[in-house]
Amino acid sequence: MEKEEKEDSKNKIIEELTQEKIEELKLEKKELQKFLHKYQTNFAKRNRRPVQFVQDREPVKKEYLRYKVSVKLTSLNKGV
Repeated sequence: MEKEEKEDSKNKIIEELTQEKIEELKLEKKELQKFLHKYQTNFAKRNRRPVQFVQDREPVKKEYLRYKVSVKLTSLNKGV
């Protein structure tokens, strides 16, 4: 039953996302990806090591969280 409810919830979310919103989300995902990659590159140059720890990501925590959400939402759309 729980699996069925998750599937229904997933379908409802996808239905609510219009094609326009999906395209906006994909664009936002791409922009966040570029921003985070630039942050990681600059971090590595400054600190002579890659981003490894939670505190390394703290300055861009909001962007990381938003990126993770956009990845999940766009992957839900691919599943349909």
